[in-house]
Amino acid sequence: MSIISSVFFLLGLFTFKDVKSNINYNVKLNYTAKVNHIYNSNSEWKRIELILLNHKSSPSKLLLIAKSFNFNNSDIISLDLIINKISNKGNPGEFDVENYYRSKDIIGISFYDNTNNSIDLIQHYRKSGFNYFINRIRSNLIKIIDSNLNSNNSALAKALILGDKTSLDKSIKQDFSNTGAMHVLAVSGLHVGILLSIILYVLALFSKYLNKKQAYFIAILFLWFYALITGFSASILRATFMFSILVFSKVFSKSNNSINTLCFTAFILLLINPNYLYDIGFQLSYLAMLGIFIFYKIIYSKFTFKFRFINILWQGTSVGLSAQLFTFPLTIFYFHQFPNYFILTNLGLIMITGIILSIGVLSIVFSKVIYLNKLFFILFSFVLILLLKFISSISNLPYSVAYGFNLTFYEVSFLYLIILVVFLLLSANKSIGYVLPFVLFTLVYIEYKRFQNLNCSEIVFFNSKKSLFVVKDGLNSKCFYSGDIKNAKYIMNSYLKIKPSKVSFQNINKYDEIDVSNKNININIRNMSNYTLVNINDEKYFLGERVNKQELDKLENYTFILNKNTSNLPVIKSINYLEDGAVFYDIKKSDQIDRI
Repeated sequence: MSIISSVFFLLGLFTFKDVKSNINYNVKLNYTAKVNHIYNSNSEWKRIELILLNHKSSPSKLLLIAKSFNFNNSDIISLDLIINKISNKGNPGEFDVENYYRSKDIIGISFYDNTNNSIDLIQHYRKSGFNYFINRIRSNLIKIIDSNLNSNNSALAKALILGDKTSLDKSIKQDFSNTGAMHVLAVSGLHVGILLSIILYVLALFSKYLNKKQAYFIAILFLWFYALITGFSASILRATFMFSILVFSKVFSKSNNSINTLCFTAFILLLINPNYLYDIGFQLSYLAMLGIFIFYKIIYSKFTFKFRFINILWQGTSVGLSAQLFTFPLTIFYFHQFPNYFILTNLGLIMITGIILSIGVLSIVFSKVIYLNKLFFILFSFVLILLLKFISSISNLPYSVAYGFNLTFYEVSFLYLIILVVFLLLSANKSIGYVLPFVLFTLVYIEYKRFQNLNCSEIVFFNSKKSLFVVKDGLNSKCFYSGDIKNAKYIMNSYLKIKPSKVSFQNINKYDEIDVSNKNININIRNMSNYTLVNINDEKYFLGERVNKQELDKLENYTFILNKNTSNLPVIKSINYLEDGAVFYDIKKSDQIDRI
């Protein structure tokens, strides 16, 4: 029954559709809104989450990007806005912003620079009540951390303990991403599980005064208080609720089934907010727990060790393998990369993260005690540096990350079918010889797809405000752009995740004509006043905003790549619009491959 529930969960994950919003997009209207959250940022532009109060149906959330914003959380304001629909560009490898904001119930985005209109305050947030009390505790914790640690250690400590990643350096985030350790920087199931173990260990010292049920009840109360001071993010809410139900079912139920309990918590959370189904963290955390419940005992039982330390390492390895087995199809589906040394990373994190959280909590608790505060924060700094060195060393290992994965929904579904077959064979005590063919077939298929992405030769015209396209010839690429190179690099970084290659950049605005060639490809680019003509191996492309009827005779053999589908266009046989997504052409075959 649990397996059937998991299958339906995976089907719902990809097929769920939300109800369309009644928001009037691209129309300037007056809105009354409540400031729900102000994101921490070092940029002059701030991100603010608003709850629209005068919406036609239920209150809706809006992302406001403002240059200056002098209001507080829970203030009620009035302002004139043009709300834009959040949509993907359709460029290869790009982050799925539609699903991301949909999972957070945000229905639109608006930009506000305070030049033409002002924001009127309707009701000021009163500095009292329970929310104010919790925010004060969180602010004090941040001050304690900032005042006792240097900038790098402070940023990492706030991410690990409070889930605040705004101060983290980009290179640190990249190292954690490359090693598959990003979940450590978001307060989630790992933190809650470790914190629960620490609390239960401390309460066990008072076993004379507390029975088992009382200890678990106090531990759950501590977890929910921790969830409150960390900001009640979706990840911490999900993890705390999941562990609370798992603990209560273990303590109060004689016949406890962990998978049924896990599915029950997912069901309740989806009843509260069906859009959690779009949340990548929700999907990965539940699949990781499902993998641990299903495969941990099977994997762990395959080997036994006499030495206790090696046995503990094998336990950690079994947990990591179980979780990774169920999450890797979605990981490469969303992020197009895979951390090759994830087992090594998980082993280190299991040992270090528990120590960091323990010393971090003690450092904060004894922050006002002379001598003890210095001792604990010195130890805290040491373990934080140790974690950074560990993650950095793994990230810098050769081939630490494999890029080039680009699976479809059907391929991901097929991978989970293979995993299900492997589970059924292992649970039936079949030998490794029965399982190995399925595992080898899966690995060979994924690597074959990756090999195709690495060695393809194509031209891709991107959906961008300024002309931007790349010519890929196997492991080498040439990106041609106009406008800002930052925009070109941002879009190319996403493309390189699914089509890895060594890339160089060329600004086409600096030259009237560009000629680039090698043994496989000849490129000629002519920069005209209103458009760009691209000739690649005698295949001709027109790239621009629009085309006039008078110019058609001169451009008879060209394929037209236009930014938008404008009215009054002449009839053209070969035409594509970038507003519908990036356009691919195979250089060798000289015909269109696909559109995102």
